[in-house]
Amino acid sequence: MADSDGKVNLTKILEANKRIAEYEQIILDTLMAMTKTTPKKEHGLLILLGDYYGQDIDEFAYREGQNPLAGQEPRYVMDKDFPNFLLDLAHPDRDGAIVIDRGAGQIAALDVLADTDINAKVEPGLGMRHKTACHVSKMPRCIASFVLNETWTAVRVFKGGRTDFVFKKDR
Repeated sequence: MADSDGKVNLTKILEANKRIAEYEQIILDTLMAMTKTTPKKEHGLLILLGDYYGQDIDEFAYREGQNPLAGQEPRYVMDKDFPNFLLDLAHPDRDGAIVIDRGAGQIAALDVLADTDINAKVEPGLGMRHKTACHVSKMPRCIASFVLNETWTAVRVFKGGRTDFVFKKDR
């Protein structure tokens, strides 16, 4: 982030990092709160946070059909109804990742089928959603990948191709 003279603006960088950390915390808090509820049908979530606004999602994924958000008002992580929006998205009729841009915290795309490395190193017993999160988190545009497992009993965050955080619901 440089100013008009080409100098690095540390204040802008710090503000952007603070904003990104806030988005990460909201996403994590929302997913952890979801573990306290019972899913209507077992189905997890994959959320990708990164530098995606206006970028080609084709670099790491594909989408079958149109983006369900096309023609709608933009949605943001900071929206009051963000937790309810995620609850609605955790449904077996939906598949693929939720892509969130780090700039404004805008939800850039839904139902994105991200590239997966089936050999990604994840904890034994974890499935393709986790392998996808691990793989995509290694990509330069990705800041973090969040996974809510299909039984809503655990949340994992992947960064740089590794598990960065794990929350498991008390049974």
